[in-house]
Amino acid sequence: ENGILPPSGVIKLMMSLQRTGIGYDTFADMILKDMRFAVNDSQLRVLFNMVDLSGNGSISKAEFIQGFYTLMRQLVPNIILHSLSVLPEQIASHILKALMFLLLLFAFLFVSMDALTPS
Repeated sequence: ENGILPPSGVIKLMMSLQRTGIGYDTFADMILKDMRFAVNDSQLRVLFNMVDLSGNGSISKAEFIQGFYTLMRQLVPNIILHSLSVLPEQIASHILKALMFLLLLFAFLFVSMDALTPS
């Protein structure tokens, strides 16, 4: 499984956050080993810097919570789009196609029900 931190890892993470926060090495272990995300070192450094809002080289509990929210809002949708080989600018086209399909299906069902209903 990718992206899931085991319960023991969550406890370890929370204990680390309660002391001094987590440094880059702990963050890297969590992302690469525990969560098994395949990112290179430069991407990992960018992620760490996004979460380390104070820039002090350590992620506090508050930074972790805010950073996790930001990463989930920005990073995860991009990972999903990448895995589907869809660019963000292609989303509207896919949504429009799905809506057209649903509209045609609804029209077909409406006409079918009308034809089967005695007048």
